[in-house]
Amino acid sequence: MRSPVNNICRFAAALYLGLMAASCSGNTQPGLEAGSAQHTGTLPAEAPIASPAALSALPSVASLPLSPREGSYVEADLIRTGEQYDQSLPNARVQVFSAPELNFMPNWQGESNGLQSTAFAVYHFNAPGYDRNGQVYLDWAQNPLDPYLIWIGLSDWQKGQWKWFQHQPGGYIDTGDLTPFFSPGGDFYMTIVAEGFFQVDLQEIRLGLPAPIIQWQASPTIGTAPLLVSFDASQSLPPLGLIEKYEWDPEGDGSFVEGDINGLFEFTYQDAGVFDAAVKVTNTVGSYSVASFPSQYTRTGCTPLAAAALTNSRRP
Repeated sequence: MRSPVNNICRFAAALYLGLMAASCSGNTQPGLEAGSAQHTGTLPAEAPIASPAALSALPSVASLPLSPREGSYVEADLIRTGEQYDQSLPNARVQVFSAPELNFMPNWQGESNGLQSTAFAVYHFNAPGYDRNGQVYLDWAQNPLDPYLIWIGLSDWQKGQWKWFQHQPGGYIDTGDLTPFFSPGGDFYMTIVAEGFFQVDLQEIRLGLPAPIIQWQASPTIGTAPLLVSFDASQSLPPLGLIEKYEWDPEGDGSFVEGDINGLFEFTYQDAGVFDAAVKVTNTVGSYSVASFPSQYTRTGCTPLAAAALTNSRRP
C-alpha cells in the first residue's frame, strides 16, 4: 500500500565525508469529555442538553451510511470543500452563497436551547488504509471571531457515538490518532457545529496534514579533516503553515541541535570517517520530516550515489 505522506526524495549528491588525514575518500485540544467545555463554547452532544428534540437533529453514528471500498486512498480523498457536505444527512442553517464555501449562520442563544438555532453540517470521507497523522485542518474564508464556539464531531465507530473536539485558533485540531474514526471500509464522518450568532464561511477541510518536504544539500561532501561543511535546507516546503525550525544531526548519532531559522547550518568535522548527516524540519502545524544522506565508504575514492530517505511523522 502506498504511503502518500512518506514521500521519498532522491538526490544524486551523497554526503560522503570519508575524511582522511591526508587522502581523498511540533497545544492543541484532545477530545473533550462531557462537561469539560472551555471558553464560551458548550460541548454539543456530550454535555447535558435541555431539549432532547434538539439533540435528535444530529444523525446517530450507527445510522450513518457506509460505502466500503478496497484499495488505498489518494490525496483528493482527504479533502472536502465547504460546499461538499453530505446533503442527504441532517443539516441546519448552512447555505452556499459563494462556491466552494459553505456559510454557517448560527443564531444560538445558549446551552438551554441545546442544538436549536446552531448551524451544522456533516461531511463524509472515504479513505481506506488511512495512515497519516491525527490532525485536521479547517480553512475558513475569515478567521472565526470566537473559534471556541465551533465544535468538530468525529464518528467513533467502536463506541457508536460522536467524539467532540473544540475548534482551536488557526483551524488546526490534533486528535492524536484519526484511525479509530474510520470504519473498516474507510468511511469517516465529521460534523461541524457552529454556536453563537456570528456567520462563518468554510472553504476546505483537510485530513492528515502533510509534513514538510525537505530539499537540502551539503558542500563540500568529501575532503580532508578538519573539514568545514555548509548545509542548506532553505528550499524545503511546509506545505501547510510555515516552517518553524530546522534541527541538524551532522554526525548521524541521533543528537539534533537547532540551527538557523533560514535553514542554514555549518559544522566542522575534526576526525576522519564517514558520517550520515540528517536534518529535521518542523512546521507550525506540528508535523515534521527527517531526511538523511546515508553514505557508503569506497576505497577507490569515487563518490557513491545515495538517496535521501524522507520520513514523515508528527510531533509527539
